[in-house]
Amino acid sequence: MFTLRRLLTNVKGKDKPEDRLRAVDKIQCSDCEATYIGETGRNLTTRLNEHNRAAKKGDLNNNIAEHHLKASHTIDWDYATRGAYSKDYYQRITLESWLTKNCPKSLSTSSRTICNVVGKCWAYKRWGR
Repeated sequence: MFTLRRLLTNVKGKDKPEDRLRAVDKIQCSDCEATYIGETGRNLTTRLNEHNRAAKKGDLNNNIAEHHLKASHTIDWDYATRGAYSKDYYQRITLESWLTKNCPKSLSTSSRTICNVVGKCWAYKRWGR
């Protein structure tokens, strides 16, 4: 049944998880229990393409590429997942830091620690930086 309301309103559907921006990602190795956890402001497909390109080029500045090259392991690109979403950058890096710290075999070597992140968040909110 067509109603005037249905014809005049344009309801936008929800974004798929891989299309959402500003999230924490989890990418696992297929051959071992190593896991990469990282935050990004871009969508998952874009970020996975960047990691995949780095692995193919042999970029040792990329933790996933380094693991792929040094251990000769396969990265499980198809089962990469998006975790928490937040528009707040400091919430994302705090979560990334916490998850990385609590992951037994993390590929992430973030220089962010909980103390550094919490201190920066406090300073940011306190002083309006």
